[in-house]
Amino acid sequence: MIKRFSRSFFWALVLAFGMLWLYLGMVQAGPREAVLVENPVNPGSVEIIEPGRMSFIAGRIMPDQIKLHRVFLGPRVLQFRFVEDLDQSEFLGLDESFAIQLDLRVIYKLRAAQLAVLFQELEEPDFAYLDKHLQFRLQLALRKQIQTLYQRQADLPQLESRLQEWLASGGATESFQSELQASGVDIERLIALRIYVPELNRYQAMLNLGERALLELKLNHIRQMQQARTDAAIAKIHDRSWLARMDAVGKMLRRYPHLREYLAMDQIGDQVRVMIVPQDKWASPASMERLQAEVNSALGSSGQHDRTVTAGPGNAGPPIARPPENAVANAANRADANGQFRDLTPP
Repeated sequence: MIKRFSRSFFWALVLAFGMLWLYLGMVQAGPREAVLVENPVNPGSVEIIEPGRMSFIAGRIMPDQIKLHRVFLGPRVLQFRFVEDLDQSEFLGLDESFAIQLDLRVIYKLRAAQLAVLFQELEEPDFAYLDKHLQFRLQLALRKQIQTLYQRQADLPQLESRLQEWLASGGATESFQSELQASGVDIERLIALRIYVPELNRYQAMLNLGERALLELKLNHIRQMQQARTDAAIAKIHDRSWLARMDAVGKMLRRYPHLREYLAMDQIGDQVRVMIVPQDKWASPASMERLQAEVNSALGSSGQHDRTVTAGPGNAGPPIARPPENAVANAANRADANGQFRDLTPP
């Protein structure tokens, strides 16, 4: 009984493994795609499964043994921008407004039978780099054509019309096709989205400025950048100094709380005279009421205002608006006679 069960279990495992092998090994390509089967162990071994067909790849049962590349054959779209500097643009440091510019859209297809050739030409073994590879090759073809049409500065005014004629007549399509024919790429359509050619007069005006003038412009730009960096560094130093000073003031205030009154007086301008009235030691409520009455009377007659700093624990009480200088002096003298407070206003 046990032997019969063991044999049945063994054959069940063999059958399950065989079905898994068949399931993983069968590879089918879609109607518009081809599958390139790459063997990383043997890079030269490449198999192509054409659109709509199925093939059994026995090595897929082994991990990392087979790598599949599913490639959409097309129509595919490639859009890129081509920039070609004029003769001395790079030497003089001119921007792209002094360069020939073309924005192109290329519609193309791939031939499944030659995917292996195209795969070997890629910079990396991955069809994700296909568009970058084709763009580089098409830009080379464009550069050759522009060098044929533009050989001297006198050709610049007619260059845009010549490029438009070359693109519209099919010459560009033929040139691109001959460049990519051997790689299995068929150009179906070429669309020029934008053609830009700089003006000859503007380009000659920049050339007439000469290298010295352009160098001076660059030096001025460098000076401005350096000045901006210096200003930023100075601002950082000032900020660090201010923060350090505030940190020191905070430590002193935690150690000596009564410094708040001194700091408040230190911020008052030189044209303001301050009378300090200690409210916890010498000033009685009666004397403070008399002083307040005199201050209010003086304010009512003159209409002038000043600031009075009240010293004491917690700096309690609202600030008292000060009358003119003689009114406060008279009030201070009478208060001295009463012996309740003294005028601490600096001479």
